[in-house]
Amino acid sequence: ERILHKISQEYPIQIGVYRAGSISPSVVTGYTNEQDFSTLLLESCVEVGKYPLEAMDEEAGLEFKWTSVDFVASAIVGLAYNGKTGIFHLCNDGPTMRMCLQQLLKNGNQMQAVSTEEWQKAVAEKIPPGHRCYAIMDLLQRVKFGGHVRLAGGVKVSKTKAVLAEIGLGWSHAHLSPKSFAKSATFMWPGPKC
Repeated sequence: ERILHKISQEYPIQIGVYRAGSISPSVVTGYTNEQDFSTLLLESCVEVGKYPLEAMDEEAGLEFKWTSVDFVASAIVGLAYNGKTGIFHLCNDGPTMRMCLQQLLKNGNQMQAVSTEEWQKAVAEKIPPGHRCYAIMDLLQRVKFGGHVRLAGGVKVSKTKAVLAEIGLGWSHAHLSPKSFAKSATFMWPGPKC
């Protein structure tokens, strides 16, 4: 960013910097980044059939800070096409791990609530080295629940919201609704096969 800023000071070019938070599932298809930490965290729960009970605490649960990939793509194209320059934060609040786990359970995934320590032990024992969740095994062994953990800090998005409103893009499309996550959960972890 500093290099781009310096270049924009020396040459008459316009530069836009787009800081996307955790880009989440498509609200259209439900497809998501299979290598994202939050996706792998949820997958590890489905895989071992257990989830940390503390993650279900409504007040102290883990918040993923997802922003719909559809919105991120539209915002970047809209900002660039309309010649908007500056730094734009494309990040969002929610959903919580609780909401995601509830949807996974609703889809029929068999998971038992256990302590964080018991969940971490199950993950260490049942996730083999070739599994994609194994890539974040160290993080899964260190993750703590409680105290309202956020995967991204509080980023001010008011300037970005205002500029997007100028070009006709509403912020409401940034949110991943429970219905949209349900589509993603069904796509990624459909539950028991009939």
